[in-house]
Amino acid sequence: MLRIDYNQSTNSTWFGRAAWDSEAAVTVSSPIKEGNGTLASHPVQIELSNVRTFSPTLVNDFRIGYNRLINGVLQYNAYTGINEVGALGGIAGVATPNPEIYGVPSMGVSGLTSWGDSDGPSLTFNNTFAFGDTVSKVHGKHSIRFGGDVRRDQFTTATNSFLRGAFSFNGQYTSNPALAAPGVPA
Repeated sequence: MLRIDYNQSTNSTWFGRAAWDSEAAVTVSSPIKEGNGTLASHPVQIELSNVRTFSPTLVNDFRIGYNRLINGVLQYNAYTGINEVGALGGIAGVATPNPEIYGVPSMGVSGLTSWGDSDGPSLTFNNTFAFGDTVSKVHGKHSIRFGGDVRRDQFTTATNSFLRGAFSFNGQYTSNPALAAPGVPA
């Protein structure tokens, strides 16, 4: 975190603050797998303000700020270099791998427990831009404040299921040789 307080003059003071963080945690939803996913958060906050005294009865307060949150619910192998999807080259429908989707495709065989990374990732990018200005005026026994705030919020989410593909083997075509397709030896 960074903080700055600056007295430009007896009539003008500045305040600035910047804070950022980066953290990741492994989420476990299975007792037999080391880690099933990663929750990654990257917040950033920036603020700048100025209080200016024009006269003993007239004061202006100006503020501008920016907040950003990148939050990702990722698979255990995201950004690790373990790219099983890339190793499956040539299979139609398998997404072009990006580091956030690295992992193992979902695999299921009838009668066995399925394995692989089936969900996500889910990525959230939130931005908030804020601007505010307030003027305070004192006149005799009366005081008045007026001003305004402008704020822009952006909420962007990217999510998908089975991004690395899903393969299911149920024996429908191989469990009974008598049901083989015509012209194919049983």
